[in-house]
Amino acid sequence: MFFFRSCRCTHLQVHQKRIVNVSSFTITNDNSQGHKFYYDRQHPRVFSVPKGWAFVVTDIIVYASPVQGPIPDPNRFILAVVNFTNGGERHFTALFSGDNTMHYPLGGGYVVPSGHTPEFRNTTFSSSHAEANLLGYFVKGNGLDANESAFPEMQDSAEEVKASVSLFRK
Repeated sequence: MFFFRSCRCTHLQVHQKRIVNVSSFTITNDNSQGHKFYYDRQHPRVFSVPKGWAFVVTDIIVYASPVQGPIPDPNRFILAVVNFTNGGERHFTALFSGDNTMHYPLGGGYVVPSGHTPEFRNTTFSSSHAEANLLGYFVKGNGLDANESAFPEMQDSAEEVKASVSLFRK
C-alpha cells in the first residue's frame, strides 16, 4: 500500500511556507530608477537576496495605482519594468491598459542571484502611478549570475580557438 504525503504546495510544487511576498510602494510614471521592493510592504525592510542564496520569482503582479483622475479609467495605460539584477540584464516588462491587476504566474521562474536587489521602474509612457508585487522562494546557492555562462567549461579563449584552427589547416 502506498501512502502519499499531502503537500500544500504552489503550482510549482513549492511548499506554501517557503513563498515570500515582496512589494513596491506607489511609483510615479517618471522613469526614475532605484525603486526597491520590501518584505510584505514593510518600510524599511528592503528586499535583497542574501549571500549564498538565490531567489526564484514565480509570480509578478503589476497594477495601476491612480492618485488622481477618474476611477475606473479604461484609458489608463501602464508600461513598467521589473529589474531582477542590479544591472537590469534580467528584467520583465509589463504592458497593459485599464485598471486591471495584471498577474503573471510563471511556468518556471526568474532567478535573482545572490547579492542582487530587484527594482521597479514605471516609464513615462504610463498614464498613471503603478505598483508591483513579486512572489517567490529562496534556494540555497548563488544562482547563475547575470551574463554568467551556464557552461563555463565550454568557453574557449581566443588563443585556444586559434590553436585549434591552425591544427586543422596543417
